[in-house]
Amino acid sequence: MKASTCLFSVLFLVSILPAQQKKEAWSSASSVLSNSAVSTPTVVNDTLHYFYNKEYFKNPNAPISGLPYYKSAATTFTNITHFGSVFLNSDPNLSIYGLEGMLNASINGALTVPMTLYLYNVNAMLLPSTAIDSINIFVGSLPPNPQGIKYGGVFGTSLNPVSHVVPGNFAVLIRNKGNLTGDTVHVFRTSGITPTNAAAGNTNMPRGEGLGVIRWAGLFQKTTNFPHPQFGFGTDYEFCLAPMVTYTLQAGHIAPPEVNSVPTQTAYLMQPLTFTNISSPELTSRFFNLNVFYHRFQPFINQPPGGFTNDSALSWHFGDEDLNYPNLRTPLYLREGMSTVTKYYDTVGCFTTGNVRANLRRMKAGGSSVSYSAAIPFSVCIQDENVGLIQNTPLEPILLAENPVKNAILQVKGLKGANEFFIYNSLGVLCLREEQLDGLSGLNVSTLKKGSYYLRIQSREELRHYLPIKFIID
Repeated sequence: MKASTCLFSVLFLVSILPAQQKKEAWSSASSVLSNSAVSTPTVVNDTLHYFYNKEYFKNPNAPISGLPYYKSAATTFTNITHFGSVFLNSDPNLSIYGLEGMLNASINGALTVPMTLYLYNVNAMLLPSTAIDSINIFVGSLPPNPQGIKYGGVFGTSLNPVSHVVPGNFAVLIRNKGNLTGDTVHVFRTSGITPTNAAAGNTNMPRGEGLGVIRWAGLFQKTTNFPHPQFGFGTDYEFCLAPMVTYTLQAGHIAPPEVNSVPTQTAYLMQPLTFTNISSPELTSRFFNLNVFYHRFQPFINQPPGGFTNDSALSWHFGDEDLNYPNLRTPLYLREGMSTVTKYYDTVGCFTTGNVRANLRRMKAGGSSVSYSAAIPFSVCIQDENVGLIQNTPLEPILLAENPVKNAILQVKGLKGANEFFIYNSLGVLCLREEQLDGLSGLNVSTLKKGSYYLRIQSREELRHYLPIKFIID
Protein backbone atom coordinates (compact mmCIF):
# COMPACT_ATOMS: atom_id res chain seq x y z
CA MET A 1 0.00 0.00 0.00
CA LYS A 2 1.27 3.48 -0.81
CA ALA A 3 -0.10 6.91 -0.08
CA SER A 4 0.80 10.52 -0.70
CA THR A 5 -0.30 13.79 0.87
CA CYS A 6 -1.80 16.79 -0.91
CA LEU A 7 0.07 17.65 -4.11
CA PHE A 8 -0.63 20.49 -6.54
CA SER A 9 1.30 21.01 -9.77
CA VAL A 10 1.02 24.31 -11.67
CA LEU A 11 3.22 23.37 -14.61
CA PHE A 12 1.07 23.88 -17.69
CA LEU A 13 1.68 23.53 -21.41
CA VAL A 14 -0.46 23.78 -24.54
CA SER A 15 -0.21 20.95 -27.07
CA ILE A 16 -1.24 21.37 -30.69
CA LEU A 17 -1.70 17.89 -32.15
CA PRO A 18 -2.76 16.72 -35.61
CA ALA A 19 -6.36 15.51 -35.72
CA GLN A 20 -5.50 11.79 -35.79
CA GLN A 21 -3.02 12.09 -32.93
CA LYS A 22 -5.55 14.02 -30.90
CA LYS A 23 -8.08 11.24 -31.39
CA GLU A 24 -5.62 8.52 -30.40
CA ALA A 25 -3.84 10.28 -27.54
CA TRP A 26 -6.80 11.78 -25.72
CA SER A 27 -10.26 10.58 -24.88
CA SER A 28 -13.34 11.67 -23.05
CA ALA A 29 -14.88 9.22 -20.60
CA SER A 30 -17.74 11.45 -19.56
CA SER A 31 -21.37 11.21 -20.53
CA VAL A 32 -22.45 14.17 -18.38
CA LEU A 33 -24.37 16.91 -20.15
CA SER A 34 -22.38 19.99 -21.12
CA ASN A 35 -22.54 23.18 -19.08
CA SER A 36 -23.87 26.36 -20.69
CA ALA A 37 -23.47 29.90 -19.44
CA VAL A 38 -24.76 33.17 -20.89
CA SER A 39 -24.50 36.79 -19.89
CA THR A 40 -27.34 39.23 -19.34
CA PRO A 41 -28.90 40.24 -22.67
CA THR A 42 -28.31 43.84 -23.74
CA VAL A 43 -30.23 45.68 -26.45
CA VAL A 44 -27.93 47.73 -28.70
CA ASN A 45 -28.84 50.41 -31.22
CA ASP A 46 -26.17 50.69 -33.87
CA THR A 47 -25.30 52.06 -37.31
CA LEU A 48 -23.23 49.81 -39.53
CA HIS A 49 -20.79 52.11 -41.31
CA TYR A 50 -19.00 49.00 -42.44
CA PHE A 51 -17.92 50.08 -45.92
CA TYR A 52 -16.83 53.51 -44.70
CA ASN A 53 -14.64 51.88 -42.05
CA LYS A 54 -13.45 49.25 -44.51
CA GLU A 55 -11.93 51.92 -46.73
CA TYR A 56 -10.42 53.75 -43.75
CA PHE A 57 -8.74 50.67 -42.29
CA LYS A 58 -7.12 49.94 -45.65
CA ASN A 59 -4.96 53.02 -45.05
CA PRO A 60 -4.69 53.14 -41.24
CA ASN A 61 -2.00 55.84 -41.22
CA ALA A 62 -3.89 58.28 -43.41
CA PRO A 63 -6.49 60.77 -42.11
CA ILE A 64 -10.12 60.13 -42.88
CA SER A 65 -10.19 62.49 -45.81
CA GLY A 66 -10.29 62.44 -49.55
CA LEU A 67 -12.14 59.15 -49.80
CA PRO A 68 -13.07 58.06 -53.34
CA TYR A 69 -16.63 58.66 -54.44
CA TYR A 70 -19.12 57.78 -57.14
CA LYS A 71 -20.62 60.77 -58.91
CA SER A 72 -24.35 60.09 -58.96
CA ALA A 73 -26.11 61.91 -61.77
CA ALA A 74 -29.82 62.57 -62.09
CA THR A 75 -31.80 59.54 -63.23
CA THR A 76 -32.93 61.25 -66.43
CA PHE A 77 -29.33 61.52 -67.65
CA THR A 78 -27.98 58.02 -66.99
CA ASN A 79 -28.96 54.39 -67.34
CA ILE A 80 -27.68 53.79 -63.80
CA THR A 81 -30.46 54.28 -61.29
CA HIS A 82 -30.05 52.40 -57.99
CA PHE A 83 -26.68 51.44 -56.51
CA GLY A 84 -25.47 50.33 -53.09
CA SER A 85 -23.96 47.56 -51.00
CA VAL A 86 -24.93 44.18 -49.59
CA PHE A 87 -24.70 43.36 -45.88
CA LEU A 88 -24.16 39.77 -44.74
CA ASN A 89 -26.33 38.99 -41.73
CA SER A 90 -26.84 35.79 -39.73
CA ASP A 91 -29.01 37.25 -36.97
CA PRO A 92 -32.61 36.04 -37.47
CA ASN A 93 -33.89 38.83 -35.21
CA LEU A 94 -31.99 41.82 -36.59
CA SER A 95 -34.26 44.88 -36.68
CA ILE A 96 -33.59 47.75 -39.10
CA TYR A 97 -35.28 51.06 -38.30
CA GLY A 98 -33.56 53.51 -40.66
CA LEU A 99 -30.94 54.16 -43.34
CA GLU A 100 -28.19 56.69 -44.02
CA GLY A 101 -25.26 57.39 -46.30
CA MET A 102 -22.05 59.43 -46.46
CA LEU A 103 -22.71 61.99 -49.21
CA ASN A 104 -21.38 65.22 -50.66
CA ALA A 105 -23.44 67.76 -52.60
CA SER A 106 -22.38 68.96 -56.05
CA ILE A 107 -25.37 71.01 -57.13
CA ASN A 108 -25.67 73.12 -60.24
CA GLY A 109 -29.17 74.53 -60.53
CA ALA A 110 -31.23 73.51 -57.48
CA LEU A 111 -31.00 74.17 -53.77
CA THR A 112 -31.28 70.47 -52.94
CA VAL A 113 -31.19 67.20 -54.80
CA PRO A 114 -33.92 64.67 -53.95
CA MET A 115 -32.62 61.16 -53.30
CA THR A 116 -34.14 57.97 -51.92
CA LEU A 117 -32.51 55.34 -49.71
CA TYR A 118 -33.87 51.80 -50.03
CA LEU A 119 -33.79 48.66 -47.91
CA TYR A 120 -33.87 45.54 -50.12
CA ASN A 121 -34.00 41.81 -49.69
CA VAL A 122 -31.35 39.96 -51.71
CA ASN A 123 -31.45 36.65 -53.53
CA ALA A 124 -29.02 33.73 -53.42
CA MET A 125 -26.68 35.58 -55.81
CA LEU A 126 -26.54 38.54 -53.38
CA LEU A 127 -28.44 40.77 -55.80
CA PRO A 128 -31.35 42.97 -54.67
CA SER A 129 -34.70 41.28 -55.22
CA THR A 130 -37.61 43.06 -53.48
CA ALA A 131 -37.79 46.43 -51.75
CA ILE A 132 -38.74 46.42 -48.05
CA ASP A 133 -38.95 50.16 -47.32
CA SER A 134 -37.47 53.50 -48.33
CA ILE A 135 -36.58 56.94 -47.00
CA ASN A 136 -36.61 60.20 -48.95
CA ILE A 137 -33.78 62.64 -48.30
CA PHE A 138 -32.71 65.99 -49.76
CA VAL A 139 -29.00 66.66 -50.18
CA GLY A 140 -28.35 70.35 -49.69
CA SER A 141 -25.93 72.73 -51.39
CA LEU A 142 -23.16 72.61 -48.82
CA PRO A 143 -19.42 73.11 -49.29
CA PRO A 144 -17.71 69.82 -50.20
CA ASN A 145 -16.58 67.84 -47.18
CA PRO A 146 -13.70 65.36 -47.72
CA GLN A 147 -15.22 63.08 -45.08
CA GLY A 148 -18.76 63.35 -46.37
CA ILE A 149 -21.89 64.41 -44.57
CA LYS A 150 -24.27 61.91 -43.04
CA TYR A 151 -27.73 62.03 -44.58
CA GLY A 152 -30.58 59.72 -43.68
CA GLY A 153 -33.51 59.08 -41.39
CA VAL A 154 -35.83 56.54 -39.86
CA PHE A 155 -38.72 54.61 -41.37
CA GLY A 156 -42.17 55.98 -40.68
CA THR A 157 -42.49 59.18 -38.66
CA SER A 158 -41.29 60.39 -35.29
CA LEU A 159 -44.78 59.75 -33.93
CA ASN A 160 -45.16 56.42 -35.70
CA PRO A 161 -41.70 54.85 -36.22
CA VAL A 162 -41.43 51.63 -38.21
CA SER A 163 -38.82 48.89 -37.99
CA HIS A 164 -38.30 45.74 -40.04
CA VAL A 165 -36.94 42.39 -38.87
CA VAL A 166 -34.52 41.19 -41.55
CA PRO A 167 -33.50 37.58 -40.80
CA GLY A 168 -30.89 37.23 -43.57
CA ASN A 169 -28.68 39.16 -45.97
CA PHE A 170 -29.93 42.51 -47.22
CA ALA A 171 -28.87 45.53 -49.28
CA VAL A 172 -28.94 49.28 -48.77
CA LEU A 173 -29.33 51.24 -52.02
CA ILE A 174 -29.63 54.87 -53.03
CA ARG A 175 -31.07 56.67 -56.08
CA ASN A 176 -30.70 60.20 -57.37
CA LYS A 177 -34.19 61.45 -58.28
CA GLY A 178 -33.10 64.85 -59.54
CA ASN A 179 -34.09 65.98 -63.03
CA LEU A 180 -31.60 68.77 -63.75
CA THR A 181 -28.31 68.17 -65.52
CA GLY A 182 -25.35 68.87 -63.27
CA ASP A 183 -27.27 68.19 -60.09
CA THR A 184 -25.04 65.35 -58.96
CA VAL A 185 -24.30 63.91 -55.55
CA HIS A 186 -21.00 62.33 -54.53
CA VAL A 187 -21.62 59.03 -52.75
CA PHE A 188 -18.50 57.79 -50.99
CA ARG A 189 -17.26 54.35 -51.99
CA THR A 190 -14.38 52.01 -51.32
CA SER A 191 -11.46 51.55 -53.70
CA GLY A 192 -11.79 47.77 -53.70
CA ILE A 193 -10.30 45.90 -56.64
CA THR A 194 -10.89 42.41 -57.94
CA PRO A 195 -8.34 39.74 -57.00
CA THR A 196 -7.53 39.03 -60.67
CA ASN A 197 -6.52 42.63 -61.24
CA ALA A 198 -4.47 43.04 -58.05
CA ALA A 199 -0.77 43.60 -58.56
CA ALA A 200 1.42 40.77 -57.30
CA GLY A 201 2.55 41.38 -53.73
CA ASN A 202 0.15 44.27 -53.25
CA THR A 203 -1.12 42.87 -49.97
CA ASN A 204 -2.15 46.23 -48.48
CA MET A 205 -5.19 46.51 -50.74
CA PRO A 206 -8.45 44.94 -49.63
CA ARG A 207 -9.94 42.71 -52.28
CA GLY A 208 -13.36 43.20 -53.72
CA GLU A 209 -15.93 40.70 -52.52
CA GLY A 210 -18.85 41.17 -54.87
CA LEU A 211 -20.81 43.16 -52.29
CA GLY A 212 -21.26 46.27 -54.44
CA VAL A 213 -24.39 46.28 -56.62
CA ILE A 214 -25.77 48.59 -59.28
CA ARG A 215 -28.96 48.78 -61.38
CA TRP A 216 -28.18 49.47 -65.00
CA ALA A 217 -30.80 49.45 -67.76
CA GLY A 218 -33.35 48.04 -65.31
CA LEU A 219 -31.25 45.07 -64.15
CA PHE A 220 -29.25 44.61 -60.94
CA GLN A 221 -25.67 43.37 -61.28
CA LYS A 222 -22.40 43.44 -59.34
CA THR A 223 -20.03 46.36 -59.61
CA THR A 224 -17.23 43.84 -60.24
CA ASN A 225 -15.62 44.73 -63.60
CA PHE A 226 -18.66 46.87 -64.41
CA PRO A 227 -18.20 48.42 -67.90
CA HIS A 228 -18.70 52.09 -67.10
CA PRO A 229 -16.37 55.11 -67.13
CA GLN A 230 -16.65 55.48 -63.34
CA PHE A 231 -15.98 51.77 -62.83
CA GLY A 232 -14.24 49.47 -65.29
CA PHE A 233 -12.33 46.21 -65.42
CA GLY A 234 -10.51 45.35 -62.18
CA THR A 235 -12.83 47.33 -59.93
CA ASP A 236 -15.26 46.04 -57.32
CA TYR A 237 -16.54 49.15 -55.59
CA GLU A 238 -18.82 49.18 -52.56
CA PHE A 239 -20.72 52.23 -51.31
CA CYS A 240 -20.72 53.91 -47.92
CA LEU A 241 -24.38 53.38 -47.11
CA ALA A 242 -25.58 52.07 -43.78
CA PRO A 243 -28.57 50.56 -41.99
CA MET A 244 -29.61 51.69 -38.53
CA VAL A 245 -30.05 48.48 -36.58
CA THR A 246 -31.22 47.13 -33.23
CA TYR A 247 -30.02 43.78 -31.95
CA THR A 248 -29.83 41.90 -28.68
CA LEU A 249 -26.35 41.03 -27.49
CA GLN A 250 -25.67 38.09 -25.24
CA ALA A 251 -22.31 36.41 -24.75
CA GLY A 252 -22.35 32.72 -23.96
CA HIS A 253 -20.66 29.38 -24.39
CA ILE A 254 -21.26 25.70 -23.86
CA ALA A 255 -18.40 24.23 -21.87
CA PRO A 256 -17.50 20.55 -21.94
CA PRO A 257 -18.86 18.41 -19.08
CA GLU A 258 -15.53 18.54 -17.26
CA VAL A 259 -15.65 22.35 -16.92
CA ASN A 260 -18.01 24.28 -14.68
CA SER A 261 -18.97 27.93 -14.60
CA VAL A 262 -18.87 27.89 -10.81
CA PRO A 263 -15.22 27.81 -9.67
CA THR A 264 -15.99 25.74 -6.57
CA GLN A 265 -17.35 22.88 -8.66
CA THR A 266 -14.53 21.21 -10.55
CA ALA A 267 -13.83 17.93 -12.28
CA TYR A 268 -10.68 16.07 -13.20
CA LEU A 269 -9.92 14.50 -16.53
CA MET A 270 -6.95 15.07 -18.80
CA GLN A 271 -8.30 15.60 -22.31
CA PRO A 272 -8.89 18.30 -24.92
CA LEU A 273 -11.54 20.77 -23.78
CA THR A 274 -13.77 22.14 -26.52
CA PHE A 275 -15.90 25.23 -25.91
CA THR A 276 -18.82 26.03 -28.22
CA ASN A 277 -19.90 29.60 -28.85
CA ILE A 278 -23.60 30.38 -28.34
CA SER A 279 -23.22 34.17 -28.32
CA SER A 280 -25.27 36.56 -30.41
CA PRO A 281 -24.06 36.43 -34.03
CA GLU A 282 -22.97 40.07 -33.96
CA LEU A 283 -19.99 39.11 -31.79
CA THR A 284 -18.46 37.05 -34.59
CA SER A 285 -19.74 38.76 -37.74
CA ARG A 286 -17.23 41.03 -39.47
CA PHE A 287 -20.01 43.49 -40.29
CA PHE A 288 -20.52 44.17 -36.59
CA ASN A 289 -17.22 43.07 -35.12
CA LEU A 290 -14.18 45.24 -35.74
CA ASN A 291 -11.60 42.73 -34.55
CA VAL A 292 -12.83 40.21 -37.09
CA PHE A 293 -12.73 43.11 -39.52
CA TYR A 294 -9.05 43.65 -38.73
CA HIS A 295 -8.36 39.98 -39.36
CA ARG A 296 -9.90 40.08 -42.79
CA PHE A 297 -8.18 43.05 -44.39
CA GLN A 298 -4.48 43.87 -44.78
CA PRO A 299 -2.26 45.12 -43.31
CA PHE A 300 -3.95 43.64 -40.24
CA ILE A 301 -3.05 40.04 -41.09
CA ASN A 302 -3.45 38.64 -37.59
CA GLN A 303 -4.15 41.52 -35.23
CA PRO A 304 -4.21 45.32 -35.16
CA PRO A 305 -1.03 47.21 -34.23
CA GLY A 306 -0.26 46.93 -30.54
CA GLY A 307 -2.29 43.76 -30.13
CA PHE A 308 -5.95 43.30 -29.32
CA THR A 309 -7.33 46.21 -27.37
CA ASN A 310 -10.82 46.52 -25.99
CA ASP A 311 -12.21 46.29 -29.51
CA SER A 312 -14.77 43.82 -30.69
CA ALA A 313 -13.75 40.26 -29.94
CA LEU A 314 -14.88 36.97 -28.45
CA SER A 315 -12.07 35.14 -26.67
CA TRP A 316 -11.39 32.53 -24.02
CA HIS A 317 -8.89 33.17 -21.24
CA PHE A 318 -7.94 30.03 -19.33
CA GLY A 319 -6.46 31.52 -16.16
CA ASP A 320 -3.03 30.14 -17.01
CA GLU A 321 -1.36 33.32 -18.22
CA ASP A 322 2.33 33.59 -17.35
CA LEU A 323 3.50 37.18 -16.86
CA ASN A 324 7.06 36.13 -17.68
CA TYR A 325 6.00 34.56 -20.98
CA PRO A 326 2.92 36.51 -22.15
CA ASN A 327 2.98 34.98 -25.64
CA LEU A 328 3.14 31.37 -24.45
CA ARG A 329 -0.46 31.04 -23.30
CA THR A 330 -2.36 33.70 -25.18
CA PRO A 331 -6.17 33.87 -25.22
CA LEU A 332 -7.98 31.84 -27.89
CA TYR A 333 -9.96 34.04 -30.29
CA LEU A 334 -12.91 32.75 -32.23
CA ARG A 335 -12.24 33.32 -35.90
CA GLU A 336 -14.90 34.17 -38.44
CA GLY A 337 -16.71 31.07 -39.61
CA MET A 338 -15.74 29.03 -36.53
CA SER A 339 -18.02 28.05 -33.66
CA THR A 340 -15.63 26.21 -31.30
CA VAL A 341 -12.22 26.58 -29.70
CA THR A 342 -10.24 23.69 -28.20
CA LYS A 343 -7.66 23.84 -25.41
CA TYR A 344 -5.16 21.01 -24.89
CA TYR A 345 -3.46 20.09 -21.60
CA ASP A 346 -0.61 17.72 -20.87
CA THR A 347 -0.01 18.36 -17.16
CA VAL A 348 -2.18 18.65 -14.08
CA GLY A 349 -3.44 21.66 -12.21
CA CYS A 350 -6.46 23.82 -11.37
CA PHE A 351 -7.11 27.14 -13.06
CA THR A 352 -10.00 28.96 -11.46
CA THR A 353 -9.78 32.36 -13.17
CA GLY A 354 -10.81 31.30 -16.67
CA ASN A 355 -13.44 33.31 -18.48
CA VAL A 356 -14.89 33.95 -21.90
CA ARG A 357 -14.70 37.65 -22.69
CA ALA A 358 -16.87 39.45 -25.20
CA ASN A 359 -16.45 43.02 -26.40
CA LEU A 360 -18.34 44.75 -29.18
CA ARG A 361 -17.85 48.30 -30.39
CA ARG A 362 -20.66 49.98 -32.21
CA MET A 363 -19.87 51.01 -35.77
CA LYS A 364 -19.37 54.70 -36.35
CA ALA A 365 -18.29 56.60 -39.45
CA GLY A 366 -14.56 57.12 -39.10
CA GLY A 367 -14.27 55.34 -35.77
CA SER A 368 -16.10 53.41 -33.09
CA SER A 369 -17.34 53.65 -29.53
CA VAL A 370 -17.47 50.92 -26.88
CA SER A 371 -21.00 49.66 -26.48
CA TYR A 372 -20.94 46.25 -24.83
CA SER A 373 -18.70 43.91 -22.85
CA ALA A 374 -19.20 40.79 -20.75
CA ALA A 375 -17.16 38.08 -19.03
CA ILE A 376 -18.32 34.61 -18.02
CA PRO A 377 -16.09 32.83 -15.46
CA PHE A 378 -15.27 29.14 -15.43
CA SER A 379 -12.70 26.82 -13.86
CA VAL A 380 -10.61 23.98 -15.23
CA CYS A 381 -9.02 21.21 -13.15
CA ILE A 382 -6.88 18.54 -14.77
CA GLN A 383 -6.24 15.32 -12.85
CA ASP A 384 -3.03 13.32 -12.50
CA GLU A 385 -3.60 10.84 -15.32
CA ASN A 386 -1.46 8.72 -17.63
CA VAL A 387 -1.49 10.28 -21.10
CA GLY A 388 -3.13 8.13 -23.72
CA LEU A 389 -5.52 6.06 -21.59
CA ILE A 390 -8.61 5.36 -23.62
CA GLN A 391 -11.79 3.92 -22.15
CA ASN A 392 -13.39 1.94 -24.96
CA THR A 393 -15.11 -0.83 -23.02
CA PRO A 394 -17.74 -0.61 -20.26
CA LEU A 395 -16.55 -0.87 -16.66
CA GLU A 396 -18.25 -2.73 -13.85
CA PRO A 397 -20.80 -0.68 -11.92
CA ILE A 398 -19.49 0.51 -8.57
CA LEU A 399 -21.20 1.92 -5.51
CA LEU A 400 -20.08 3.92 -2.50
CA ALA A 401 -21.44 2.04 0.50
CA GLU A 402 -21.76 5.17 2.59
CA ASN A 403 -21.96 8.73 1.28
CA PRO A 404 -21.52 10.97 3.26
CA VAL A 405 -18.70 9.06 4.99
CA LYS A 406 -19.16 9.06 8.76
CA ASN A 407 -16.82 6.40 10.18
CA ALA A 408 -13.55 7.47 8.47
CA ILE A 409 -13.67 4.46 6.09
CA LEU A 410 -14.75 4.97 2.48
CA GLN A 411 -16.22 1.67 1.25
CA VAL A 412 -16.38 1.06 -2.51
CA LYS A 413 -18.34 -1.98 -3.72
CA GLY A 414 -18.13 -3.71 -7.11
CA LEU A 415 -14.39 -3.56 -7.77
CA LYS A 416 -12.21 -6.48 -8.89
CA GLY A 417 -8.46 -7.05 -9.01
CA ALA A 418 -5.83 -4.35 -8.44
CA ASN A 419 -6.94 -0.75 -8.43
CA GLU A 420 -5.39 2.61 -7.68
CA PHE A 421 -7.38 5.26 -5.81
CA PHE A 422 -6.95 9.05 -6.07
CA ILE A 423 -8.82 11.49 -3.84
CA TYR A 424 -8.91 15.21 -4.71
CA ASN A 425 -10.42 18.11 -2.83
CA SER A 426 -12.76 20.62 -4.48
CA LEU A 427 -9.79 22.74 -5.63
CA GLY A 428 -8.19 19.91 -7.54
CA VAL A 429 -5.50 19.15 -4.98
CA LEU A 430 -4.49 15.48 -4.76
CA CYS A 431 -4.92 14.61 -1.09
CA LEU A 432 -4.72 10.82 -0.99
CA ARG A 433 -3.33 8.16 -3.31
CA GLU A 434 -3.50 4.46 -2.52
CA GLU A 435 -3.08 1.20 -4.42
CA GLN A 436 -4.80 -2.05 -3.47
CA LEU A 437 -3.88 -5.38 -5.08
CA ASP A 438 -6.53 -7.77 -3.85
CA GLY A 439 -9.86 -6.21 -4.73
CA LEU A 440 -10.33 -4.70 -1.26
CA SER A 441 -12.01 -1.33 -1.35
CA GLY A 442 -11.89 0.19 2.11
CA LEU A 443 -10.04 3.52 2.18
CA ASN A 444 -9.05 5.19 5.44
CA VAL A 445 -9.88 8.88 5.05
CA SER A 446 -9.44 9.84 8.71
CA THR A 447 -6.63 12.26 7.81
CA LEU A 448 -8.94 14.31 5.60
CA LYS A 449 -10.99 17.22 6.87
CA LYS A 450 -14.76 17.43 6.55
CA GLY A 451 -15.97 18.60 3.14
CA SER A 452 -16.48 17.56 -0.49
CA TYR A 453 -14.00 15.35 -2.36
CA TYR A 454 -13.67 13.48 -5.63
CA LEU A 455 -12.63 9.84 -5.93
CA ARG A 456 -11.00 8.57 -9.11
CA ILE A 457 -10.37 4.85 -9.53
CA GLN A 458 -8.01 3.32 -12.05
CA SER A 459 -7.88 -0.38 -12.84
CA ARG A 460 -4.20 -1.33 -12.87
CA GLU A 461 -4.66 -4.66 -14.62
CA GLU A 462 -6.61 -3.43 -17.64
CA LEU A 463 -5.40 0.18 -17.69
CA ARG A 464 -8.93 1.52 -17.46
CA HIS A 465 -10.34 4.27 -15.33
CA TYR A 466 -13.69 5.35 -13.91
CA LEU A 467 -15.17 8.82 -13.96
CA PRO A 468 -14.53 10.84 -10.80
CA ILE A 469 -17.16 10.25 -8.09
CA LYS A 470 -18.07 13.01 -5.68
CA PHE A 471 -18.40 12.13 -2.00
CA ILE A 472 -18.65 14.00 1.29
CA ILE A 473 -16.83 13.46 4.58
CA ASP A 474 -19.20 14.35 7.39
